[in-house]
Amino acid sequence: MVGFEVKINAFVEDLLDGYFPDKGDGKVIHDPIWGSVFYAGWEIQIIDSPVVQRLRDIHQLGMADLTYTAARHSRFEHSLGTAAIAGRMAEQLKKRSKDYRITDLDVNTVRLAALLHDVGHCFYSHLSERVYGEMPGFSELMKEKNVKCSPHEFMSYLIITSPAFSAFFDEYIDFPDKQSCPDILLRAANMVVGKKNYDSDGNALTFLTSIINGEFDADKLDYTQRDSYTAGIAMTYGVERFLMKLMVHPTEENGKKNYVLAVGSDALTTIEELIFNRSILYVYMYRHQKVLATEAALRDVVLGMVDVGLLHDPSDFLKYSDSDVENFDTVDSIPFESENNLLPLGRMIKNIKVRKLPKRIDEFSLEKMEKKDDSLSDFAFVREFISKVEKDPAAIRRAVFEKVRDKYFELGKIVDFTLFDIYVSFPPMIKTSTDFLLVSKNGTVRSTADKKYIKDWAEAFAAEKWRGYIFCNSNVDRKIAAECLKGGF
Repeated sequence: MVGFEVKINAFVEDLLDGYFPDKGDGKVIHDPIWGSVFYAGWEIQIIDSPVVQRLRDIHQLGMADLTYTAARHSRFEHSLGTAAIAGRMAEQLKKRSKDYRITDLDVNTVRLAALLHDVGHCFYSHLSERVYGEMPGFSELMKEKNVKCSPHEFMSYLIITSPAFSAFFDEYIDFPDKQSCPDILLRAANMVVGKKNYDSDGNALTFLTSIINGEFDADKLDYTQRDSYTAGIAMTYGVERFLMKLMVHPTEENGKKNYVLAVGSDALTTIEELIFNRSILYVYMYRHQKVLATEAALRDVVLGMVDVGLLHDPSDFLKYSDSDVENFDTVDSIPFESENNLLPLGRMIKNIKVRKLPKRIDEFSLEKMEKKDDSLSDFAFVREFISKVEKDPAAIRRAVFEKVRDKYFELGKIVDFTLFDIYVSFPPMIKTSTDFLLVSKNGTVRSTADKKYIKDWAEAFAAEKWRGYIFCNSNVDRKIAAECLKGGF
């Protein structure tokens, strides 16, 4: 995968070719979530760069706007919002920290990481990363770099640490204290992927990384507010109270200090709000059945792009924006082969754009599935079911297709549909972090993980609200298909 890193560098080099940032004193940008936010001159130089500007054409929520019509914000707005709240978190800690002296350089590095944390996103955000993240060599390179994170975060890491971006940063970005910290981009990239940075004495500065990639990081604080706001789903939490109660707490690790992010125990209600709101947002927005149906159809488009050679390796995904892919609807001459049928890629995309979406033929939930082992908790039961079906969703798809096809044969009906008219969506369980340090006024330290009711509620909610679906296109008789699935797939 060394060649992949070379391709990433070439992409960044080409992207930055001809961009020479202006000098400036900074700018105020008005945001519907965080209000009027000041960005320093060096931040505007980063924001105006093609590396960040390309995020304007990558939707934060894929094509969720087909269900939630106003949810059309991009990764660009989200990146600026993440920098805004990350900066506030760092400044608040700087005022309150007694155990570690937070410098202006620390604050600026956090804001830099926040601005760049999503530059690795490709078209349709998380949808495309589920494809390139499974490509040969990608996970191996992550292991080689000792990185454990999402595929898009690793892509951001490679862009930020690429020779092309490093050269651009050194020559053109007026970052304060740049000369005194030559490894600034590596430290920012480490924050993006959740890796610890260390001070000159070898003490771990985990709290700085946690602002960007942690249990309650700036990324989550922004998208919880921004996504719910644009979807019209009222979600609020005591962000000001949360910021006021943030603190740096020193722990011991291998004979050295490990400075971690914590919160005052009297702000537990705000932590509860954050956990509950995020869980509810997953159920009512990210896992809405129409959103899942759209994503299932879009996944076939992405796989089709791989099949016809438009996407050879993960670096190719960076070359396309959402609008680039959507414009394939004018070219029915891009087909890919499946089951001896040529499926026009452009036509598939056009169907999605005009909202000719797959319809539900079966739903799976805790309530509908038979639980034979009562010793399993509801959460463990659903998780076990998902672990089985997610091993080979293509096999489930084929099994459903063959059942419906055979029923058509039995009824003497013409089979005018293909395997690609059947869709399977078994999303993972809602990921709810419940581990955050609580520090009381007398110095007693506990974890929110010790609050059993939070974990119990989160797991019970995740199990009760989980839904898996099988969809089909309109040319499949849904009544026949549903009848075929009564005995399972």
